[in-house]
Parts: sequence; C-alpha cells; structure tokens
Amino acid sequence: MTAHQIQVANPPREKPLLLFDGECAFCRRWVERWKALTSDRVDYRTSQAGSGDFPEIPSEYFQTAVLLITPQGDVISGAEAVFTCLREAHLRGWMVRAYHGSPLFARTSEAVYRQVSRRRRLASFLTRILLGRCLLPSTYRWSSWIFPRLLGLLSLCAVISYWTQAAGLIGSEGILPISPYLEKLGTALSESSDQDRSKWLLFPTVFWWSSTDLAITLVFAVTAVASVALILGILPGPAAFTLWAGYLSLLHAGQTFLTFQWDILLVETLLLATFLGPWKILDRLSRHRDPSAIIRLLIWFLLFRLMFESGIVKLQSYEGTGAVNTWRDFTALDYHYWTQPLPAWTSWYLHHFPKGVHLLSLGATYAVELALPFLFFAPRRLRNFALLSQVLLQLAIMVTGNYGYFNLLTILLCVPLIDDQNLPARLREKLAAHTFSLSRTFVPPFLRTAVALSLAVVILPIGLFQLNQACEDTRQPSASADWIERHSGFASTLRSIRPFLSVNGYGLFRVMTRTRPEIIISGSADGLKWIDYRFSYKPGDPGRPPGFLIPHMPRLDWQMWFEGLRFERSGRLSPWFARFLTELAEGNPTVVALLEQNPFPEAPPKLLRVQLFHYSFTTPAMKSESGHWWQRELLESYTRQFRTGK
Repeated sequence: MTAHQIQVANPPREKPLLLFDGECAFCRRWVERWKALTSDRVDYRTSQAGSGDFPEIPSEYFQTAVLLITPQGDVISGAEAVFTCLREAHLRGWMVRAYHGSPLFARTSEAVYRQVSRRRRLASFLTRILLGRCLLPSTYRWSSWIFPRLLGLLSLCAVISYWTQAAGLIGSEGILPISPYLEKLGTALSESSDQDRSKWLLFPTVFWWSSTDLAITLVFAVTAVASVALILGILPGPAAFTLWAGYLSLLHAGQTFLTFQWDILLVETLLLATFLGPWKILDRLSRHRDPSAIIRLLIWFLLFRLMFESGIVKLQSYEGTGAVNTWRDFTALDYHYWTQPLPAWTSWYLHHFPKGVHLLSLGATYAVELALPFLFFAPRRLRNFALLSQVLLQLAIMVTGNYGYFNLLTILLCVPLIDDQNLPARLREKLAAHTFSLSRTFVPPFLRTAVALSLAVVILPIGLFQLNQACEDTRQPSASADWIERHSGFASTLRSIRPFLSVNGYGLFRVMTRTRPEIIISGSADGLKWIDYRFSYKPGDPGRPPGFLIPHMPRLDWQMWFEGLRFERSGRLSPWFARFLTELAEGNPTVVALLEQNPFPEAPPKLLRVQLFHYSFTTPAMKSESGHWWQRELLESYTRQFRTGK
C-alpha cells in the first residue's frame, strides 16, 4: 500500500497538516523554513505527537518520509508532500506543477528525497555549509535600509570632492568652461542626423537651462542636500533620484575630467537605489519592509557585471598591436604598483615583495573576479564567502593605491548581498520585534513593481550583451558589432539609453601599462632658471613620498597620467592640456589653485616648458642611499618650450 492509497477518517478541517520526525534535527530545521514560507496556510506537527490521530497510517511510514494530510483526507508523502506544502508559499507552486506534469521530474525528485532521507547526517552537514545554521528564508530589511544611507554618504564625498575642483575645471574661468562647450555641442546636435530627438535626450544635463557659475554652484548644492537627505532617510526615493539627475548633469559637464568608470558606476547605482527603498517622507528601520526583489537582484547583477567584466577583459585585451598581455603571462604586478595613476607609499613596498607573492596575488584576483561573482546568486554561506572575498580585494587595492571612491562604492554594492539572517542575534530580535505599521508611500506598490519590471526588461538584455562584449578577444573582429548592425532595433535602444549612463559596460585595469611617462611643467622668467609647477598628488619630486587621498578624486592630477601616456604615443598635446598651459601662462588664479602651490605668485612666467620623463620606483639600495622613492629618465625629444607673451 502506498501513501496515496490511504484515506484518513479524521482529516484536518481547514488547511493541510504536515507531519515530520520531531526527533530529527535536520527535519526540524527545514520545517522551520517551510513554516516561514507558508505562514499560517499549513499546520505542522511532529509525527511523535500526531501519529495517534491517524491510525490508518502504518507506523513505518512516519519513519521514512514527511506526510501531508489534506482536508479531503488524502495522504501524500516524500518529495510530493514537500512540493504540495510549498504550493502555499509565494511563487513556489511551479514545483508541484512540474512534479505532476513531468514523470522524469517526479522520479528524480523522489530519488533525491530518498537519498537525503537515508543520509540525514550528511545532508545536515551540507546544509550548514551552504546555508548556515539558520535555514529561515532570506530577508533583506536591514541591508536595504542601510544601503541608501551609505550610498548617500559616499555620494556626498564624491560631490564635495568634485565641487572643490569645479571652478578650476569647468567654471567660467576654468580649463574647460561649460558654457562654450554646450554652445558648440548644441550647434552640432542641431545639425546632426538625430534632429528628431531633443538635445535633452541626446545629452541629458540641467545645464542646458543655465551654465553660469551660479548654476554650477546650485547644482552642487542641491546634490549635496539630496545626499544628506538620503543619509537621514528623508524622502529616500526622491533624494536618490535627485542625486542621479544631478550627478549625471555634473558628469556630462565634466567633459574630459569625468570619463571614468567609477563615475558612471555611481550614476547607475543611484538609479537603482531610487527604486530600492520606499518613496515616503521618513524611512525608519522599524517600518522598513523587504525591498523590491527585482531591484535587489538588479543590484546583484550590477556587482556581478562589474567584477566579472573586470576579470574577463584582463584576459581578452592586448596592448598595442596585440602581442602583449601581462595578465596572461602573469607579469602584470611587476608593473602595476608603480605605473598606476596615483600610487601610495605602500605601493613602493608591495612592488619589492618576492615574485611568489605577486603570483599568488594574481591568482587570487582571477578567482575573486572571474569565479566568485557567480556565488552572488548561490545559497547564503557561499554568497557570504563571495562577499567577503570581494571586500578583501577592494581593501587590498585601497591600501596600495588611490582610486577615489571607487573601491568604497564596490564594497557598498556588496551590502545588498547581506540578509537579515547574517546579523547578530540581538539585531535580528530587534527587527523581528517591529511590526509593520507602515506609513504611507507616494508610489503605490503596483506602480513600483511595474517600474522595477521595466528596468529589468531594459537592464538585463543590455547587461548580458555587454558581458558578451567583454568576453571578446580584442585581436579579433568584434562579433558584437556585427550583431548590432544586423539588429537595428537593439542598436536604437542602445543609442537611446547610452546618454543616461545608467546601464554601462565595465573593465578595470583592462591593459597594464609597462612604462610611466610623467609630464613635468616648468616656468621661467629668463630661460635660465626653471621652477617646476608642483601638483598636489601626482609624482613629481622624486624625493616626495606618494600619499593617501581616499575618497578624494583629484581630477587634474588623475588626468595628467593619461596625458603622459598620450603624449608619449602621439608626440602631441591634447586640446585640454593646451588650454591648461594657456591658463598657467596667464596666471589664472582659479586654475593655478588646482595645484599644490603657485611658483610665480607675483607675475606669470615668460616661458613655459613641458618635459616628459620615464618614472619608476627606486630599488631598496637606491632609496636607502638617496631617500628617493622615484628614479626618472628624461625623454629629450618630447621637450616643448612656449613663450607666454607676458
């Protein structure tokens, strides 16, 4: 006789009853999970306490499988009983439908169930490895509550860092003023083939309204206030949206100085954060519910793309003609510490570590970036391991170089991976004690779900397309480009959303540079005595130790690293750098303020000189003798001298 052939005379009246072995710790832990999933729609009782109510069921049945008794008196056992029970849980009815619709699925499920039932000790051990001791379904109240606040704090740092440099970079007296830039851009857009699209869609920035210095200050002020509001949980949804729109506008206005991946990463994160939290006046933890699962998964997907793409491009990108890939030949860290844009003093020491340490570091980097991101979507314990590994990698990068707020933002993107079940017991109890006496939200739940689904429909296919692009070998013709040409609809969608910088491709440290060309600018009043312009952070004086400046991002110093590489390759100075030299020649105090000091406070120099040096770290013996951190070699053919006309 099978369980299906048994009918009980005294079935439960209103809802199914699941009977399980109360002496089995493995069974008890899983039943606690099922209770949380099915809420009060299923009753649970140990077979030791409930078997006497159902004399029709042979005693050996209780020892081999869980039994589900329906209000109709039917008895269901094994995997089918579990799936039927979980039909009462949200979005889990597919399992029982698959069981009844596919004989193969049914037979496989029962076979797996029997093996688990016979080896409960092993199954319990594996469960602890994968899910931990707490098997309750994951909830994300705390992480979704703290994430926007930390994002607001990081955004405030980014905004203030940019604000302190904005006058010299994009102000009316800066290197690249916004007003003439937008005038030329507006003319170009009006003459382009996209005349049917508004300039606001082609180049979204609030500075189309006004690009005066006052307008720049107002935009910075509004984004700073929005950051503070997000930190305090005041209007979190609107605050994140304001930050997104404001920083997007500032990013476009930044031109050459804001073309980096961490800037677009912040914009993309802010857009998702707009819909992660509730749209209400004050978001208190006591009234905070689980976030939208769709938006949470999109943030996980963003972190996955960031890390996996950053790993795969290292193996697929080749320098110059395609002959060199230092990541593949395991020599990347021979160059990284001294060729990175803004090293720290720790970089000198790391560079001189034994070769074996560099090889281990490379192997760990490949594992963290290429393999572990897949564990973001794995059970709790594996997800925690991936999370910890990502954080350790970012901390290692932070203590060996300066990348502004990028590493902090990457660590912040790991926060939504943390479920409430990982929190200390006291905090979990505090969360559980709060009832959901929810305050009103401005956006109805159905509308938030619709927006989340719309974002997913756009982000997922484009994100997958960008993942595919990152996997392409740069030595070969791009298959993605050919595919885009054949699918004009998708290409049109890409063109439409690209200006909003909210679904991006990533790939950090794609190619490891093997030289460090540094531009040194000098001025002279007579052509005999030359005085260097000293930058605040980039290498210059060989005896000055590199410093730490996280989370500040010195835009001019950072861009000088790229300009050195460009100057060495082409022998020509870029337009922005020529404009920078013009402002130095005129003694523009707004631009000169971007430097550490003005060597010509009384009057601008009559001559300017640009020299290109190859910099590298000194050896321990050289540093011990001279105290210098850097050694340098002049590339004489690149020297340029200009008369200022003063």
